[in-house]
Amino acid sequence: MAGLRLRHGHRPHRHAEIRHPRPARLLRKRPALAQALRLQRAGRARPAGRAEPVRRDEEHIRKLLLEYESEDDWLLLMPGTTTDATPDELKERYHILLMMDAGLLAIVGSGAFRITNSGHDYLEAIRDDGIWKKTLAVVAETGGNATLELIKTLALGLLKAKIEQHTGLKL
Repeated sequence: MAGLRLRHGHRPHRHAEIRHPRPARLLRKRPALAQALRLQRAGRARPAGRAEPVRRDEEHIRKLLLEYESEDDWLLLMPGTTTDATPDELKERYHILLMMDAGLLAIVGSGAFRITNSGHDYLEAIRDDGIWKKTLAVVAETGGNATLELIKTLALGLLKAKIEQHTGLKL
């Protein structure tokens, strides 16, 4: 912190003055800069004019997994890493991070990722268009909310029923 020197492990007294590295006069003249600094400190800064996706889109996740699986190389590169990334690239990046959280994708190196075994299993469960549409219909009938794991379980149940109907074998 500028203007305040502390020894390691010490906290400032509650009345201690903590000065900002930018002069207050500049912040008063440029309220947009002051707002941006407050957001940055709060960890919520985002480039102007760009909307951050905050909702998970299961259709988009399925589309991305099918696209990644059809690639020639198993090593995939993270989109949206440049400052001039398009909103579509930012949406794809956000959903990649969600899939990493769910264990469907794994980071391999700096800016590179791959589909995990769990990702391939999820993809096999939702690959068939008919099963996918039935799965989404069941989710919609029950309120429209479901985790990726629940979607996978529903799709596997429908796939199992389809195989049993086709083969006559009880699975």
